[in-house]
Amino acid sequence: MSEIITVIDIGSSAIKMCVAEHSGKKLNLLENLSHPVPIGKDTFRTGRLSRETINSCVDILQDYRHVIQMFRSRNVTACATTAIREASNRDVFIDNVRSLTGIEVEVLSPAQTTFLLAEQLKKKIKSSQCSVGFSLGAGRSELMVFSKDGLLFNASLDIGFMKMNQDFRKNKYTEEYYPAFLEATVENELRPFLSEVAKYPALSLYGTGQELDEIRFVLNRRDPGDKKNSLAVKELIKLYKEIKNYSVEELYHKLQISYESAEGVIAALVTAISLMRMFKASELKLFRMPLGECLLANIVARKSENYTEKMSEGIRRYVENIGNALAFDVEHARHVASLALDVFDETKSLHLMGNTERNYLLAAAILHDIGNVISTRSRQKHSQYIVNAQDFPFFSEEEKNIVGNIVRYHRSSLPKKTHVEFMALPHKSRMTVMKLASLLRIADSLDNSQRQNVKKIRFDREESRLTVTVDSGDEPFSIENSFNTKKDLFEDFFGIKLQLAVERTRK
Repeated sequence: MSEIITVIDIGSSAIKMCVAEHSGKKLNLLENLSHPVPIGKDTFRTGRLSRETINSCVDILQDYRHVIQMFRSRNVTACATTAIREASNRDVFIDNVRSLTGIEVEVLSPAQTTFLLAEQLKKKIKSSQCSVGFSLGAGRSELMVFSKDGLLFNASLDIGFMKMNQDFRKNKYTEEYYPAFLEATVENELRPFLSEVAKYPALSLYGTGQELDEIRFVLNRRDPGDKKNSLAVKELIKLYKEIKNYSVEELYHKLQISYESAEGVIAALVTAISLMRMFKASELKLFRMPLGECLLANIVARKSENYTEKMSEGIRRYVENIGNALAFDVEHARHVASLALDVFDETKSLHLMGNTERNYLLAAAILHDIGNVISTRSRQKHSQYIVNAQDFPFFSEEEKNIVGNIVRYHRSSLPKKTHVEFMALPHKSRMTVMKLASLLRIADSLDNSQRQNVKKIRFDREESRLTVTVDSGDEPFSIENSFNTKKDLFEDFFGIKLQLAVERTRK
């Protein structure tokens, strides 16, 4: 049975809409609309959206609503990126759109945007080697390192071509300093990531973005006999030296590009050249990857039965990279995660949760003791702080807060009404935290010695009692004391008494 899916991308310079028909494994694009609107210029210049811009956006979305109704599309996803995310009055914008059009807008984090792009780029490249992707945006740019197994590293860079242009104008510098301003801004933004990206021996560098396409068109027009889908660093440097002191009007006339592109082309050149030097790349391969089409592909992928299950390995690898960067105890983290997932699977008939919640538990279990890098005292609170400071590509803001709260309650105090971050969650999410934290407390108690001696775990239920049998090389009392201390949340929530049975492994 086919389904009509609609995706709306509220970007920095335009609002775009894709309507597609999904049937089986096929996705047929039915409509692709775009309407310019100066959202980014408002946000990056004044920090907020003007009433005129908000009204323009509402008018465009009302027109799009008529198209949605014409196609009878019931699956509508609307997402916004940097320009809305950084506007101080973004909540007013979202509420106005909801009230006047009935469209609910989700604001994507930089990491979520990176994840969508990386997933589709990985499919297009089909390479088993480590590669780097770069998305040049108007407000921010996204850097991603990935392999066939998924995303390895991502960073959101504060070097959008429109934003840098507006920052320069705000400071009222004279035009002659514009190239130097761009070079310093981009260099300062990339420098902190030099040591991190050096860990990944990338073979290819890929780029996407409207401004990069414009540069390619300019170079191809100059050499029409050699149409290229990539940018050579030598050609970019040559073009930059030629045009870096041009005014916007000169760029518009001499390069034969749109006025909007003329405003951002110098910033795009500086960014591309700096990035290629950073990765010692002689070539930047271009790919076309509109965010709306990435969203469409992701919505379809999520409908597959094993999507969430496939995500588990990517989540595991990503959060372990966070832990490794902070020199955590990887063996203890992996063992507790393995035990936690065993407990989850063995108690499904009680908690009635699925693969989505299982992935929350996986991330929380790996990062549960990450707070030790700050202090062993109140480490669960430090762990929550570190989790909250992350920008996970596969979790929304609410989902990240769920993971952070699970980590917070893996030991010591139970959730209380006075705990602000716990109470900030919706009721359903608070219940998810309590269920998963109770399972993580059990798993962590079984590796209290941090020697990974519990090898097997079995659950046997008899009416209101659940016996947990473990095969361990540790002395029984060392496990029993920890287990009895941490079983409280499970017993209180599920109303079932837990009993531990230790079968000593012979050495």
